[in-house]
Amino acid sequence: MAMKRKEQSHDSMKQHEVLQELIVLLQNTLNGTSISVSDKQATLLVSHLNLLMTKNTELNLTAITDVESALVLHVIDSLLLYPYIEGGSGRLLDIGSGGGYPGIPLAIMTERPTTLLDSLTKKTQALESFINELELRESIEVVCARVEEFAHERPSHYEYVCARAVAPLPVLVEYATPLLCMGGRLVAAKGTPDECEIESGDKAAEICGLERLGLYSYALPQKHGNRTVIVYQKQGDSKIKLPRRIGKAKKNPLG
Repeated sequence: MAMKRKEQSHDSMKQHEVLQELIVLLQNTLNGTSISVSDKQATLLVSHLNLLMTKNTELNLTAITDVESALVLHVIDSLLLYPYIEGGSGRLLDIGSGGGYPGIPLAIMTERPTTLLDSLTKKTQALESFINELELRESIEVVCARVEEFAHERPSHYEYVCARAVAPLPVLVEYATPLLCMGGRLVAAKGTPDECEIESGDKAAEICGLERLGLYSYALPQKHGNRTVIVYQKQGDSKIKLPRRIGKAKKNPLG
């Protein structure tokens, strides 16, 4: 029994050291950017990443297995959306949350009531375990549902809808529209969308009653590529009834 306690204590110390190294790495990576995190936020952000990487040995939650790359491609990438949703206290929805990105980092940074939505049970079960471990149950909920079904349950419910690497831009616009309150915003993270995708997104937005407010490009640290953040605002009623039936947005995009 004493040996077991000693091993548990050693494992706990090792885990603490790993988290501290990740916190330093996160803060160093953010140096020179406009994004700053408190010690508490940094601890939660790297703890979430550590939980994801551990769970990934059982489930296929991410193709990124190197923790330093994951810090950039998951945590930093998610934080790029933060400047566009900070301030206010309205609800936030993360569509296709997967391992919790960008929803959990944005909930940590903004303390907004946040919904993590995914259609795969194994992913939502993992998300439930993450928010329990992080003690974020009071501010974050997890829902397993298709976005079209969920829109019927919570029409015009969210001030912000975010999505990262989920679907083409016109599809995201259609998904977000019935869930957004008037004046609410879709904040979408893409890699390097071409002009055709952007134009299609704008056309879908015109049909849905949204208007593009801006398009912002970033180079990720450590030469991990580029990211584009696109922001739309709901400014009027949709010209068609939304949501359409499941799968229609992907098969027949509005744009």
